[in-house]
Order: sequence, then structure tokens, then C-alpha cells
Amino acid sequence: MKSGDRLNQIEPLVAEMLIKLDETAAKVDKVSEDVTHLRIAMQKSNDIASKQSDTISFLLENQMLTNDKMDQMKDRLDKMDNNLNEMRRGFVEHMASQQEIKLIQESILTLLKNKN
Repeated sequence: MKSGDRLNQIEPLVAEMLIKLDETAAKVDKVSEDVTHLRIAMQKSNDIASKQSDTISFLLENQMLTNDKMDQMKDRLDKMDNNLNEMRRGFVEHMASQQEIKLIQESILTLLKNKN
């Protein structure tokens, strides 16, 4: 076989391999582009997750502060209830002593009337 014949046999194979190489390169470019899009999407997802995490942390901290303030308010209300109960007891005692004074006054008045 002559060298020209060999070259004629090899040329179609080389052309076919070059076509397949171009197709493979195009597929690699497409996959690279897809990977780049995925990286960008993952970065955006990470950014969103980070922001949501910050937001959740902020909300939890505020909830804890609110709970502490509510506990403080409950304590104050309990103290106010105790003070109010003490005031009521004092008022009842005062009214009882007023009744006693009134009875004593009536008794004195009765004694004075009977003396005359």
C-alpha cells in the first residue's frame, strides 16, 4: 500500500475524531457553564440561609428578652397583688376599729344620758 493510500484511509478517521473532539469540547463547555450556574445558585442559597439564620437568631434573642420582661412584669404584678391584699386587710381592720370606736362612743353617750 502506498503512502497516499494510507493517508486517504487515515484522513476520514482523523476527521471523525476531530468532530467527536469538538462535540466533547462543546459538552465540557456546557457542563462547565452548568457548574458555574450551580456555584452561583449555591452561593445565593448560602447567602439566603445565612441571612435567615441571622434573622432567626435576632428573633430568638428578642423572644428571650420579651420572656424575661414578661417574667419581671409578672413578679411586679404579684407584688402589687400582695400590696393590694395588705391594703384590703388594713382597710378591713380600720373599718373594724371604726365600728369598735362607734360602739364605744354610743356606749359612752348612753352612759352619759343615763347619768343625767
